[in-house]
Amino acid sequence: MKKILLPTDLTVQSLWAAKQIIQQARYQGALTIYVVHMIEMPSSINDLLSLGRNRKYPTMSPAFIDALQILRSKAAESNIAVHFEYVYGNNSRVLKNFMQGQGIAEVLLLNGYEYSFSQNVSVDFIPFFKRMKTAVNHIPFNIGNFSEFQLLSILLNNGTEEKNEEVALYTSSLAV
Repeated sequence: MKKILLPTDLTVQSLWAAKQIIQQARYQGALTIYVVHMIEMPSSINDLLSLGRNRKYPTMSPAFIDALQILRSKAAESNIAVHFEYVYGNNSRVLKNFMQGQGIAEVLLLNGYEYSFSQNVSVDFIPFFKRMKTAVNHIPFNIGNFSEFQLLSILLNNGTEEKNEEVALYTSSLAV
């Protein structure tokens, strides 16, 4: 079973790579996609002691939650599992240990996408992949200026030729 990591900044746009993998069925056999967001480790002892009970996670938008659920259901049809994980830490060692523990062999990054880790507990861990010796696969992110809801509707399509043509026409009209 192949396992890959997809970094997310908790936006629908950052899930585009998973949608591409599911649609193209690039991988043969079973596949697991780990959608990961890295957050700071709490600094106070009280927060560390209550880490298991009162986790302080960044807030996810309803559109992101919906998109993740849609991806999970579409992926299940293709023998692909999608897991969402928070990783506590702020250095490449923590990320490397997580990846080794899960058996992740590859990282998917969106080429041309500006990851935005704007929440105060979020960690920009994209630069960590440059230091790690892990295969990084860049997937093009050239879908124009879609809003989160437009992307959500693209994720909802069933992959029919007619709907893909509509998306292609809409994308080309944005480029003009």
